[in-house]
Amino acid sequence: MPEPTIIPLGSPFTLRTSDPGIAHGYGLFETIRLKRGRLLLWSAHWQRLITSADALGLQCNYSEDSVLRAIGRLLQWDALEDATIKLSLLREGRGDQLYVYARPSLQWPGTARLQWLPQRPLAAASPLAGHKTHNYMENIYLLEQARAAGFDDCLRPAPCGSIGETTVANLFWLRGDVLHTPSTRLGILPGVVRATLLRLAPSLDIPCQEDAFHPESLNTAESLFIANASIGLLPVHSIEGPGINQQFDSAAHPVYDKLRQALQREQEHTAPRPPVPENT
Repeated sequence: MPEPTIIPLGSPFTLRTSDPGIAHGYGLFETIRLKRGRLLLWSAHWQRLITSADALGLQCNYSEDSVLRAIGRLLQWDALEDATIKLSLLREGRGDQLYVYARPSLQWPGTARLQWLPQRPLAAASPLAGHKTHNYMENIYLLEQARAAGFDDCLRPAPCGSIGETTVANLFWLRGDVLHTPSTRLGILPGVVRATLLRLAPSLDIPCQEDAFHPESLNTAESLFIANASIGLLPVHSIEGPGINQQFDSAAHPVYDKLRQALQREQEHTAPRPPVPENT
């Protein structure tokens, strides 16, 4: 089996411009939070990469152990304890290659302000919908535009006009004790934190509803929050846009706090520590 390629911080590295991975963004990636030397929700990230690679015809001929060893070497070389670790599986002429490296995390406030953009729907019919691909310019462009307008992120609809997701996170809200989130059939990314919350909620006696929800549903939400692997859960302070202008005290909702604590326990109890080789 091949070994992943490790790219330490600040090291020079060459990619061939003729390779589809760099020329066309032909590849997949995972962004994993490293906390106190442990990889949060590692198994879910690894399985999503394998699943997407199989679906899109990329060859991920790497063992999980070899990737964990590569991450361990990276942590040792870069002296990392808390960081964002990235895996990139890129299509190259010599065969699909997996790269392991660290990158700076996006900065977020303690609560988020969202912009509702009904004119920027998700492309649910795309064969790339639901996969975390390197064709990510649209997401980052919209994120930058939202931040330039004074927001922290924007909320996009599904093509049918129902609520979708933000540029980099899944959306949840609470009405009473019921947890709501858009269905993955709408083309949203099956986030690893999203899946973890939906798995944990029944054990916490929290009913869940996954469906296509009209944007006006947010006008009666009591708590709104976004979720991804880098930020965990982030409460939303307000959302503004056509037909929606609401403020929330999201973190004060008891069910939100219950979910946050359960997610934290799950992350801490299941996070592996990558093996660090004795000699490098």
